[in-house]
Formats: sequence, structure tokens, C-alpha cells
Amino acid sequence: MKISTFRNDKGSNTVSVSAYGVFGGSSARDENVEVTHVQKQQYALVDIADGNDFLALRDDNGNLREDLQLPKGNLGESLKACYGKNEDIVGMLSVD
Repeated sequence: MKISTFRNDKGSNTVSVSAYGVFGGSSARDENVEVTHVQKQQYALVDIADGNDFLALRDDNGNLREDLQLPKGNLGESLKACYGKNEDIVGMLSVD
């Protein structure tokens, strides 16, 4: 199997996949498979706003992000509990 990635003239990433059968010698090829460019950023939890449960997150450069709401369910409950105990919380956010 061979996988090649490149950026097309539209600015999006494209993947070309080629596969060859080991026993039968057959081959298959799929070109121009669009892939989403995902950027990962690490943030530290600074605050959880009372009432609306929006998170205040700070990145490594000191930029503040306040547009994400606290997740529902167990993850949100765990974050609130750790924040209430003044524990350091650092998370990774993937954005496309």
C-alpha cells in the first residue's frame, strides 16, 4: 500500500491511495481523496463561567478563548469537580 499526500491548488489536502494484492497481483487506486486539515492546540482551563458554563481557555501564547461550552455528561462533571479543587487542567483541542 502506498499513500501520498499533497496540497492542491484550492489549498486543501489531498490523498492518493494505491494498493497491490500480494497473492493475486491485482491493484487498486483511489486518487484525489479529500482530507480535512486538523489543527491541534493545547489549552489550560482558566475559568468556568457561572450560569452559562462557558470555558475560559488559555493557549501557550497567552491568548484567551471563551467560546466553548462545558461538555455535557461525565466529562463536564469531571472538569467542574477538578476545577473546584483548584487542580491544573490542560487539554488538547482539535479544530478543522
